[in-house]
Amino acid sequence: MTKIIPAVLCIFMASGSAAAGLESLASGSAASFQKILAQPQTHLQVKSYVPVSGQVSLSGSAYVPNGSSYVTVTLTGFAYFKDSSGRITSHPAYIHVMHGFWANQAWVSNYVYVTAYPSFFQDGASIGAFPVSGSVHVSGWITGNWIRLTGTGTLAGTVAGKN
Repeated sequence: MTKIIPAVLCIFMASGSAAAGLESLASGSAASFQKILAQPQTHLQVKSYVPVSGQVSLSGSAYVPNGSSYVTVTLTGFAYFKDSSGRITSHPAYIHVMHGFWANQAWVSNYVYVTAYPSFFQDGASIGAFPVSGSVHVSGWITGNWIRLTGTGTLAGTVAGKN
């Protein structure tokens, strides 16, 4: 505030009167603003939001202790994501999720909710990491004290791409 008042006073004093100072300030500002608008804004890049998806196959094994019915298994797999045009792609993304379930019967069937953050590329240039998510149906048999779960599903998300 203390710097603004002397600056305004200098403008008024240099122009000869307060009214003339305000008019010259307004016309100068309008001309400067018009010059700024006339310049091309090359540093601004408009982004478009593009849906991406990919298939993931998960698998994992776990030990089922005698007398226990709750089991936790680590499911892992790889997925590759892209948009419908093929311009936006990801490298193969490693998917890792922990899943706990009740193993009360010999056959186990569950849905696992998965979220991953793969890095995406548009026309070969990196555009960042974006979330993809979805449910994957996994199932398997308990054999002895072991269970192996496998399943396939689709993960989908939205990527902010460059136009």
